[in-house]
Amino acid sequence: MSSDSENTMTGRHTSFVTRMIACAKNPVLRIWCALHQIDLVVKSAAEELAGGEWIMFAWSFSIFLRAQANLITSMAVKCPKKMNRWTHLGRLLQFFKDHRRRIVAYAKTHRPEQTPTSAWWVITFAVSPAINAINVTFVILQNRSLLITQQEQHIHTLISSLVAMFCVEIVQENDDDAQYVSVGSMRILVDANVEHIRDQGSFMIACYNDIIHTVAMYAISLVTA
Repeated sequence: MSSDSENTMTGRHTSFVTRMIACAKNPVLRIWCALHQIDLVVKSAAEELAGGEWIMFAWSFSIFLRAQANLITSMAVKCPKKMNRWTHLGRLLQFFKDHRRRIVAYAKTHRPEQTPTSAWWVITFAVSPAINAINVTFVILQNRSLLITQQEQHIHTLISSLVAMFCVEIVQENDDDAQYVSVGSMRILVDANVEHIRDQGSFMIACYNDIIHTVAMYAISLVTA
């Protein structure tokens, strides 16, 4: 059984392969392309971030903004909509960052319960650079002239950039973990995580204390997956 979404293959029917596997009595090995694997990792990491509350609010807030005709007219730009691929999340986060003051002021006036919290904004600014890095790799991997053997090199480059961005390192035996956020064999120095958040702008400095561990857990989940 094979599927690659072509009309002649089973993949053109939504969830067909998944349902086939659910019914199969024998074990089935599923192999996805590098692009789809990255997509799954981005999705999983986003859904686990802050217990899923961060991404749920991001999508609901985007729906709210897209329905505000007056705001769209005054800003001359419309909030990006949710796309099938999770790497498109980068466009949405960039929109939030670019128009933060305008959309916050509008939300406070027209629907206060839809106003993002300071913690939500810190996570958004901290996550956005990682999504942008993933998007660059995603575009490279879509190049039709790229050989399969070359994909691994670009994926390793992406992982290296994420490791450097969040200062992820391997846990060393007998080290004092008091100043680290650790998950399995990986950890992030708290001070390094603070610096990453500070680098996102002066607005971030005032409200980062409560979400340092949240951002660190997200970064490690991206790297280790």
